[in-house]
Amino acid sequence: MRLHPRVRVFIRRNAILVLVTWLTLTCSAIHSRAQEQPTPVVPNRAKGISMHMLPKRVADLGPMQWGLVVSHAGDWKPQQKEIVFQNTQDFVQFVRAQNREVQEWRLDRGD
Repeated sequence: MRLHPRVRVFIRRNAILVLVTWLTLTCSAIHSRAQEQPTPVVPNRAKGISMHMLPKRVADLGPMQWGLVVSHAGDWKPQQKEIVFQNTQDFVQFVRAQNREVQEWRLDRGD
């Protein structure tokens, strides 16, 4: 059965309209999901090692030593003086000296 040319054009236009509408809605849904903010993970600093980076140019202004400065934060074994790491080997040795719970704590766990 042959369709009238106007009917074929009508069907094609409707098919294109349906396809464009579907693509628009799909893209809109994907975009809105991408805009959702992830739930922030609040670390429990009592179970890990609390640290901050002190840049050399800032440390030069005062008596502090530059590098990765570690503060006491709960279960890990603190030392008497402030701990500052300027290379990765010293930091890794420090972490390995801590108990298993401190070593295995990760930010993504959110404990």
